[in-house]
Amino acid sequence: MELFRQRLVHEYRERKAKNGRYSLRSFAEHSGVYHGTLSQLLSGKRKISLKAAKSIGARLGVNPAELRDLLQKSFDQSIGGDQSTPYHLLHQDTFQAMADWHYDAILELATLPGVKLTANAISTALDIGVVEAREALLTLERLELLRKDASGRLTPTNQTTTNILDPDFSSAAMRKLQARLLEKSREALERIPRDRRDHTSLTVAMDPRDLPAAKRLAEKFRRDLNRLAQRRPGREVYQLQISLFPLSHLT
Repeated sequence: MELFRQRLVHEYRERKAKNGRYSLRSFAEHSGVYHGTLSQLLSGKRKISLKAAKSIGARLGVNPAELRDLLQKSFDQSIGGDQSTPYHLLHQDTFQAMADWHYDAILELATLPGVKLTANAISTALDIGVVEAREALLTLERLELLRKDASGRLTPTNQTTTNILDPDFSSAAMRKLQARLLEKSREALERIPRDRRDHTSLTVAMDPRDLPAAKRLAEKFRRDLNRLAQRRPGREVYQLQISLFPLSHLT
């Protein structure tokens, strides 16, 4: 969130320049943050969550479009994003409207050469109903994740279709999506030959204190795989599903 911190520092200095009596305590009051916490944020001694950054930006009157762009860039930076593998940050309202597996799959289909985004073509490619495909296209267009080009062809609006979710978000919609992806994984286990998929698992004893490090390893693997996928034009859409959870209940 370094970019957001710099924006906060700039905002405070501007207000201070206009009013020499403007204090850090006043800035904290306008930001909705305890002044001691704000001081640590401005000095870089304390990290800020995406949820808190959105709240502070809104309270300070930052232009909504500027705030979205700033948070997007800041979030990419904070999780190690780079220009070769950009990610698009999904916020809560957008995710709620597209919390099923085929929405992201359609966005990825849009990147494949020669694929036309019609309801019939999507129905055939993803093995879903035509009505379901048509509704998904309308939703993605309404959410401005797809748009029509000069020829009337639907294309992704972002440079990347690889979406990540606001990390402060947890809901029934997320649980539903993960459950549906597990169902798709089970179907693939039964229907798709082994040479076209990979289903493996690991059972291991681990100290719960190492769970954050394990999550970071999983995140790094997802990003490395995405970089691999960018090396050449895609020909199929794949799904990676990673689950890490306790089997025992000792602590």
